Amino acid sequence: MKIASEIMSKEIVSVTPDTPLIEAVDLMIKNGFTGLPVIQGGFLIGTLVNQDLIVKGTSIHLPTFIKLFGHLNLYKKDASLIKENLRGVLGLKVEDVVGRSFFAVKEDDSIFKITDIFIQSMGLDPIPVIDQSKILVGIIRKEDLLKVLGDRERDVRLIDDVSQKEKSVNLFLEKFSNQFMLVSKRRARFWIIASILFVVVGFVIAFALILRINK
Repeated sequence: MKIASEIMSKEIVSVTPDTPLIEAVDLMIKNGFTGLPVIQGGFLIGTLVNQDLIVKGTSIHLPTFIKLFGHLNLYKKDASLIKENLRGVLGLKVEDVVGRSFFAVKEDDSIFKITDIFIQSMGLDPIPVIDQSKILVGIIRKEDLLKVLGDRERDVRLIDDVSQKEKSVNLFLEKFSNQFMLVSKRRARFWIIASILFVVVGFVIAFALILRINK
């Protein structure tokens, strides 16, 4: 039976407590991750997970929010307003949001243990691998796990279900961005008022023309 050290990758992508949160989210998006190991001096001290990335006081999930704005066409004059509103978020560091959730496996953990951790963490990808001293020595990607699961059909199904949910979100964002353009409420209100005025003016002109014809 394979163990963690046999399937892990030593090409580690990680962050530190001082890493700007926006950089951590960017790393997650670029690599297709749903979480990141947080290290200090080589030691794993936490895992940045999706739950940590819901902006406090809101229902905004930061990676989804950034993906949306990455795809969505912004009206040029409103782009500066978005940046202004995000200033508080841009100043956050990983240490400001990372919780006490700690998901990891040891080098000698079995494939069964790795699968259970993946399911318990609700699809954390990648899973950190540590040695006996809690030093981060590798990461295990979802695809690495799926390759060696073999006949554990139930676990493959659970993992695939998480993957399908991620794909559904990305597909929604892509379709949404193709159909909508973001503008500020003030500009949208102005456009609505302007449209109403155009209709009213058009009606007045048409009515005047009818009166002239009748004369």
